[in-house]
Amino acid sequence: MKNNYLLFEAKGLIQRVPIDSILFARSKRNYCSVHTGHGIHHLRCSLQNLMAYPNLDGMVQIHRSIAVNIHQVTGLRRNEVLIHQIRLPIARGNFKKVHEAFLEST
Repeated sequence: MKNNYLLFEAKGLIQRVPIDSILFARSKRNYCSVHTGHGIHHLRCSLQNLMAYPNLDGMVQIHRSIAVNIHQVTGLRRNEVLIHQIRLPIARGNFKKVHEAFLEST
């Protein structure tokens, strides 16, 4: 059975977040903020480590510090991704990869 949760520990509490509810993740140094429809979860890990999590196959890195759940993307422009009302920048070199993933996800 496929594990559909992201498990992490924060302040001594082990939490699980449904992968489908993840909108995007943003990193700053060795910390990631995982944004969901229900709130923000702060993890102590790099974006690379988060992206290596085995069941996050729908996550696509759009910028050096931002990855999105491609299934949550509602719109795409040359320089930004839209997730509902949230606008996130796309690095110039990542547009083709993001565009292809977006078309495959629909």
